[in-house]
Amino acid sequence: DHRPHFRNRMLLCLLAITVNWCTSLRIANHFASRVIRVPPLEFVTSTCKSAYNTTRDERLRYSKCVENQFIKCDGRLDGTKRKEDERVRKLSEVNEGVVKRMEDVATTCSKSYTTLRLAMEDWTANGG
Repeated sequence: DHRPHFRNRMLLCLLAITVNWCTSLRIANHFASRVIRVPPLEFVTSTCKSAYNTTRDERLRYSKCVENQFIKCDGRLDGTKRKEDERVRKLSEVNEGVVKRMEDVATTCSKSYTTLRLAMEDWTANGG
């Protein structure tokens, strides 16, 4: 049966990988601790606080900048909206005038046609 040999090989392989990993980690840790200097806790704390304060200040400055830009943009938008409303109102008045003139022309034309038709009927009725 090939199962025990396979199992033994897998266990031996797992043991080799574990030993290799542990010794590599131990060597890397030993090497890093000798080469890389660990800063004092006070230095790390003060650096983190400084970074936090800088980030907070930048966020506040950015918020103010965005608010100012928004106010300017909103003001320009309101002005543009007012101009567009006025332009549409004027064009609407012009269009109303054109429609009124066309209705007057249509009414006059209809009256003229009715008058002409009645006159033609009278003329033909009188033998003309």
